[in-house]
Amino acid sequence: MIFCIDYENVRNNGVEDGCQYLGEEDKVVIFYSDAANNIHQGIMRKIAGTGCGLEAYKLARKGQNALDFYIASYIGQLAGAGEASDIAIISKDQGFMAVVDYYGKVVPVKRRIILGSSIGQAMAMSDENKTRKEFLDDYNKPVGIQSEIDNLRHIENVKKKLRNAFSGTCYEGEESINAMIDLFLNRNSDRDMYLSSLHVFGRSAGLEIYHKLKEVA
Repeated sequence: MIFCIDYENVRNNGVEDGCQYLGEEDKVVIFYSDAANNIHQGIMRKIAGTGCGLEAYKLARKGQNALDFYIASYIGQLAGAGEASDIAIISKDQGFMAVVDYYGKVVPVKRRIILGSSIGQAMAMSDENKTRKEFLDDYNKPVGIQSEIDNLRHIENVKKKLRNAFSGTCYEGEESINAMIDLFLNRNSDRDMYLSSLHVFGRSAGLEIYHKLKEVA
């Protein structure tokens, strides 16, 4: 995806939310001005650490909605060059819906232009990276506070039991324990957990791990 950041409008929050889920196939383009030319160092380093492309364009001359015109022009360049990726405008300015509507009619790609108030929100609205979208949908799913606290306590209890069960074995490390917890959390049925255990850990270890997971479930 390509993320066009209206930085005057969204500032640090719009850039930071979701930036940890960027990848090498993504590009972040920050449009800014003298009125908003500072960003948290940690955010920039977090973005750089994802390996995504990073560009910035500073407003050369003040004017009403000038950055908006920059962004619209940049998107026009991308569309004219045949860019196939989803393009997200990161802004709270609903005036950009005119850009979304226009490209929705003239560009034959479904939901090619997305308007979101943050990088994370735009990712959740796009179908380009389905794995990332599914993760964000799950991450943003509303849950009851007490029920989630109870669930987290149960998961921690399962972890303790698994650590004790595999203490002194090659599966006592945190990476292996976390893989077991993933199997436990993502199971749709006992059969599904059984097959996943064999796939991840091999037949012999997978069978043992499956039985341990059933015991502590």
